[in-house]
Amino acid sequence: MGSSLYAQNRIYSTNATKTFIIEQEGYALVDFMIGFKPTSHIDAQLNLHNAFDKSYYNSFSNTVAVPSSVYGDPRNLMLSVKYIF
Repeated sequence: MGSSLYAQNRIYSTNATKTFIIEQEGYALVDFMIGFKPTSHIDAQLNLHNAFDKSYYNSFSNTVAVPSSVYGDPRNLMLSVKYIF
């Protein structure tokens, strides 16, 4: 079992001519993980990312030519299973 906390304070981006500003307040993301080994050959792990489904920009740019503000991933689950020979 495990968890992680990722926090980031306020960030902003401006361009050289300051035609506009993109700003984001601070946010925190929480992830949870549980691993289990049902047999000696199988290792499994379940991850819950962004447990509280926060909306946030993963990256952003304010260039007029190439605007590239991208939201981060919403809440999601990932199951991984590894078989060991």
